[in-house]
Amino acid sequence: MIPLTVGLDASFEESGLGTTERAEVDGGARGVVLAVDDKPYIRQLLATDLGLQGYTVLEAADGAEALELAARRRPDVVLLDLLMPGLDGYEVLRRLRADPATADLPVIILSARTELDGPPEVPGAQGYLVKPFDLDDLESQVARWVEYSRRNRSASWLSA
Repeated sequence: MIPLTVGLDASFEESGLGTTERAEVDGGARGVVLAVDDKPYIRQLLATDLGLQGYTVLEAADGAEALELAARRRPDVVLLDLLMPGLDGYEVLRRLRADPATADLPVIILSARTELDGPPEVPGAQGYLVKPFDLDDLESQVARWVEYSRRNRSASWLSA
C-alpha cells in the first residue's frame, strides 16, 4: 500500500484533488484520521506517516474545513492544531463537542504551545502532543483512540 500523499504537491495540484482527498489507495483498513493544521508540511508529515501505517488521512487546512469534514466523514480520531488563523483549535474543539454528531470524536491536540510545567490542559481533548512530536508517540495515541472509537461504534451499532 502506497499513500497518495508521498510526493504530493505538484501531482495533487495537477490532479485537481483537494486537501481533503489525500488518502491511501487501500481505503485505510486501520481507521480514518482527520489531520487539522494550517501548515501544509505538518499535514503532509501526518498523512505520509499515518498512511504508511494503514490509516486513511483526511486533511483540513483550517477550522471551518475541519468541522465540515468531521461532520461529513466521521473520522475515528481528530489531530488538531490549536494555533490557526480564523477558527482556532480551541473553537473547533468547542464546536465538535457541542454537536451531537461529533461530540464523542476523540481529539488529540498537536501544538507547539506549552506551559512551564508541560502541555496545557485542554478540556475536551483526549491527548496532547507538543510539536515537534515523536512519531512513535503519535502512532501510539492514534492507534489507541482509533481502537476506542471503533469499539464504541460497534457497541452502539449492536445496541441500536
